[in-house]
Formats: sequence, C-alpha cells, structure tokens
Amino acid sequence: MNRTVLRRIGLVLLAVAGGTLLLVAILVANVDRLTRSTLTYALSAQLGTGVRLDDVRLGFRDSSLLLRNLVVSNPPGFGPRALLVLPELYVAYDPDAAASNRVRFRDVRLHLGELNLEVDAQGRTNVMELAVHAARSRGLDPERMGTQLLESPEFTNRFEGIDRLTLTLGRIAYRDRRNSARDLDFQLGFTNRTFSHVTSPVQLMPLVVDILTRGGSPRVASPSRAP
Repeated sequence: MNRTVLRRIGLVLLAVAGGTLLLVAILVANVDRLTRSTLTYALSAQLGTGVRLDDVRLGFRDSSLLLRNLVVSNPPGFGPRALLVLPELYVAYDPDAAASNRVRFRDVRLHLGELNLEVDAQGRTNVMELAVHAARSRGLDPERMGTQLLESPEFTNRFEGIDRLTLTLGRIAYRDRRNSARDLDFQLGFTNRTFSHVTSPVQLMPLVVDILTRGGSPRVASPSRAP
C-alpha cells in the first residue's frame, strides 16, 4: 500500500481518537441537559453536518450515558454515504470527579460500525473538513487544532482519563476521487479490544499500527448512507 495513504489514514485515525475522547468529555460535562433532540441538534451545529441519533439513555443511578446508532453525515461537497456510524457509545463517569469540575471515566465502550474516509478532487479529506468546522465552532485555530485540542480546558484542566476503554471496530473505507486505484476497505473485525488508564490518544497508537499492518482490500460491502 502507498505509504502516503497509510500515513494519511494513521493521522486521521489519531484525530478521530482524539476527537472521540473530547466528545465524550463534552457529553458528560453536559449530561444533565441531554436529550436525544437537543444532543442531535448540538452535535450537528458543532460538526456542520447532518447527525442522526436513535436513542439516548441517561443512567442516573450508575452515572452513565448510552448513545445508540449515532450516524454522522459527510460534510457538504462530499458523497451521500455516512462518514461515521457508531452503533453504540457507552460511558460511565466518576460523579465525585464531576462534582469537582473534573472529568474521569470508569468505563467507555465504543462500537465503530463504519468510518468512510474520502478525498475529493481538490485533495480535501472529509474527516479533516469536519474537524476544521468543529475547531472553528470551538474557537480553535484549524492549523493548530491538534495541539490546541490537547491543550484545551477539557483536557488540561478537567480530563483525567479513562480507567477502561473497550473498542469494537468494524469497517474503515478509504476512497480517493483523484485516483480510484487507491480505494481501500479495511474489514477490521476487532471485538472488545481493551485499553486501561487511557489519558491520551497517543496510547492508542498500537491499535492504529495493528490496523495499518493488516492492509486493505477492494470494496466488499456497500457503505451506509447518511441521514
């Protein structure tokens, strides 16, 4: 596989991992205001694209949050397929830490159904376009959003880590409109891959390396369409 493609996919996966950690922190910080409709609207406004969410469950007794079937559309200008499909995102947070304006998770369970990476004819990447919009909506500089994300108050002042992170990973597709010969599909097949005491997306690098060393194959499944 082309090394440039591998490097691009690796960087995007780390960006997605970092964005997921920040998203979870933001969700729990606002858990008392969450409903399905308001959360869907807030995420759509933050990301600048369509969002569908089938169910939200707030567990007040065990301080948990469960999202089911979260689907994020491609940014404007990209194809009709969904960018991201999460059948499940579950978080159980530490209420004592939350009472002290800190964010610490006892358990996070993420099921990635699909991640469809696309490069358009101008060389723009759909995930990066979404990340740039999200960065601007939070007042971050898109050119330094990775550094600023990790330096943002949600991480430096509040985020204290995840005791246990469990990942189930389905399919990642890569499509380049400039050259269809570069198109790839990764059928990952990771189930309940667990990491302990996660405080930074960098700790997920072994998983990224594992994904990339598996290589890719021609398209074998039809991607989901966006809401």
